[in-house]
Amino acid sequence: MIRAVEQSRHPDRVILWIAGITAAFGVLMVYDASAVSAALRQRFQSPVYFFERQFCWFLVGLAAMIMVSRIPLSKVQRSILPLTLLVLVLMILVLIPGIGYASGGAHRWIRVSSFSVQPGEFMRIVLVLYLAHLFSIKADRISKCSQVFLPAVTVTGAAVVLLVAQPKFGSAMILVIMAGIMFVVAGIPIIQLLAALISSLPVIVYATFHVDYVTHRIQAWLYPAEFVRGVGFQTMQSLIAIGSGNLTGVGLGQGHQKMFYLPEAHTDMIFPVIAEELGLVGSIIVLGAFTCIFIRGFRIAKHATNSFARLMAVGLTASVLLPFILNLFVATRLFPVTGIPLPLISYGGTALVTDMIALGLLAGAWTSVEKIGVSRAIG
Repeated sequence: MIRAVEQSRHPDRVILWIAGITAAFGVLMVYDASAVSAALRQRFQSPVYFFERQFCWFLVGLAAMIMVSRIPLSKVQRSILPLTLLVLVLMILVLIPGIGYASGGAHRWIRVSSFSVQPGEFMRIVLVLYLAHLFSIKADRISKCSQVFLPAVTVTGAAVVLLVAQPKFGSAMILVIMAGIMFVVAGIPIIQLLAALISSLPVIVYATFHVDYVTHRIQAWLYPAEFVRGVGFQTMQSLIAIGSGNLTGVGLGQGHQKMFYLPEAHTDMIFPVIAEELGLVGSIIVLGAFTCIFIRGFRIAKHATNSFARLMAVGLTASVLLPFILNLFVATRLFPVTGIPLPLISYGGTALVTDMIALGLLAGAWTSVEKIGVSRAIG
């Protein structure tokens, strides 16, 4: 009995192990996909340039994941409002010249020594926590538009607008879908959901027809042959890489598409490198890891003892799986290029740490599930 109670305090170790092993595999693949290009580029001149930075972020993410997995949910709830305000302020600061760091026309980063941080990535976690907290404390008033729906839409809308301003349409889309899932699970009335959907249509239409790079990506997706030397080049090289892998791949480190054929091979397009070098077998293993995360997250959400833990589990699971699905859809030409990295695996320190923190919080929510079994055993 005492032993069962003690075990109930542990986070979900399966999620922690899967996240840690997958992220470690990602560090290896970042080195594999970037070593040649980093060594030959005059700016870097070192094959381990990206590997060293990703490894440092991996250590930070691993420590953060383990730490947050042991924080009681009551303490998490008390810190939600300050964290939400902090991240929104940081997302505003990245747009201010002299504070935010711009690259390629995008304003997404804040410099910290030799590293860059993207505050927008943390919004995936913060928004989940905010919505879970709001919906749980006002569960008895869930249909009240002014008390629940309007605050939820206001914070979600502010986050989406700030992401679009960077611009980061792919991440904004992930945020909208993730919030929509939480709205449905929380029981927001259908009429309010339709109102939110209709209000977002102008933004979607504007981005589709008036933002050049979004329009070009959609055109390249619809008519790849006409854009094969331009916007569609990345997608075509991705399909070549995936098709070259066959069953077992050409061998780790032996891929050809990463040799300046596949743009952003170590970031957005790292899955085709995995598929080429490790084949269908390696691809299925990656798919299996994220499937396990989905199953564990669904189990936590289904059996959680309180609405906050349930909604948090739903949102955090979606925050990792939606980018995963979208990245795979882009790599296989089922969706236009979005710039969304492969969670836990692609190069990008802030995204990696964010994913690991999200999974740490998800693993921590397991304590509320295990207490069901303990309380029933005691009774």
